[in-house]
Amino acid sequence: MSKSRTQAQAQWYLDILTIAFISSSGRTQQYADFEREAKKWLAGFCKENGYTQFELHSNHFEFSGFFKVGGQWWHFNSCDVRGSMNAMMVRTAAHNKDYSGGRNQWVGYDINFPVILRQTVERTPFQVIQ
Repeated sequence: MSKSRTQAQAQWYLDILTIAFISSSGRTQQYADFEREAKKWLAGFCKENGYTQFELHSNHFEFSGFFKVGGQWWHFNSCDVRGSMNAMMVRTAAHNKDYSGGRNQWVGYDINFPVILRQTVERTPFQVIQ
């Protein structure tokens, strides 16, 4: 990861713990801006690590998506950013529409987030999910 990328975009996973997101019945500009930064970082993280087919889906106050590591699909979910969740859920998936997949694993939103995310997806054995 380049120094400029780290400085410019790596803060989203730390900011999620300190931002007081405005709650609303619709998407707020505050959340949209936050999600845009998270998407940029996650897409770059996948590209830099050779993970393919990255996609991110916007939800109300959370985002989820998929990416592929080798032949293994992974599903991720930020959880509702307005709550007290302090980790991203990741799990293996059979394909990019599999929202139930393998067992949930949690990657904490802290300074070690990129390292732990990489270790989680690269050290988990390939799983055939039906």
